[in-house]
Amino acid sequence: MSEPTTSYLMCANQRTGTHLLCFALTDLGIAGRPDEYLIDFDHPTWKFWENGPVALANGAKTREEFLAVVKRVGTTDNGVFGVKLMFNYLDKIVSNFLEMPQYADLDRAAIFHAVFPNLHVIDVKRRDHLRQAISWARMGQTGVYVVTKDWQPEPAGEPVYDFEMIKAMIGLIEDGERGWAEFYNELSLRPYEIVYEDLLTTEGISSTLRGLVRHLGVEPNFATPPIPRSIVQADALTEEWVARYLSET
Repeated sequence: MSEPTTSYLMCANQRTGTHLLCFALTDLGIAGRPDEYLIDFDHPTWKFWENGPVALANGAKTREEFLAVVKRVGTTDNGVFGVKLMFNYLDKIVSNFLEMPQYADLDRAAIFHAVFPNLHVIDVKRRDHLRQAISWARMGQTGVYVVTKDWQPEPAGEPVYDFEMIKAMIGLIEDGERGWAEFYNELSLRPYEIVYEDLLTTEGISSTLRGLVRHLGVEPNFATPPIPRSIVQADALTEEWVARYLSET
């Protein structure tokens, strides 16, 4: 496959419904197959990029080959490519690009424009930072980041309420949102804005998907949105922690 004709970065912080959104966009078949292909962070056993599972599954051995695989896997037949980025991994991703001679002298905005043709940005947020932070804290304790009908992993541990952890997560969310805004300015791109809470109804996700694909220059040719694959994990414990945090603030 040749280079994508249109590319987008789905930019978010954790627990904003990006799994739901990525599944829906992939199932549409006209707006790329976005996933966290470029994720990288320090981990004692997990490997990423040319040493990671995407490269291994597709026979890529060099960084250039890995990026070619990412573009092929993440692009739908109409030439649209999508990739999901979390702000807390952005610096490492940029560092990886800077290790490649063709990008070594570029700033981060120039790198992304050089790597991904006809670049767009999709900004995904959550209105309720407290519930977002609680979800992130619980994920960190349980190791369960997504649940679907076919994927219901056992938690690695029981979630334990921690005021300071939740407070710290709110700070990370706020820092990330400011950081993404700065990045969009560097890219000289206006993002298409998506809010998690708008994805929770059929009408809301349909409107969001139609606006998103039009933003990419694609005519939405679907009558109804795909059936959501991911399952909302918020529950009574979430509400208990919300009430407790607010009482202690």
